[in-house]
Amino acid sequence: MPVSGIEPLTYWLRISCSTSELHRHPNDFSVNLDPKIRKKLLQESKTPFRGLRRVVWVALSASAGMGLLIMGIRSASGETVLMSDVAIQLIAFFAFSSFIALDRSKSS
Repeated sequence: MPVSGIEPLTYWLRISCSTSELHRHPNDFSVNLDPKIRKKLLQESKTPFRGLRRVVWVALSASAGMGLLIMGIRSASGETVLMSDVAIQLIAFFAFSSFIALDRSKSS
């Protein structure tokens, strides 16, 4: 029975098929799913929330990059910028940028 109010976008999955049914052999036609939908659901079951993760990595990487830019402008204007703060921003920028690269799809 559906919950009243806002339902998750994947509610229909609970009533249509389970994950084990999605991973059945493609020639088993006991579950009538469109091949495109089946492929998309299989991909999502292998790597859940990839799109959301990539948005978070891009946002955090951009934030670290803006921090570096602001520190560079402050340093160029003659203000003192602690090297430990610059190191933290550099580590964050390279870490989040590498997460973006590592979270790439293997097929593309």
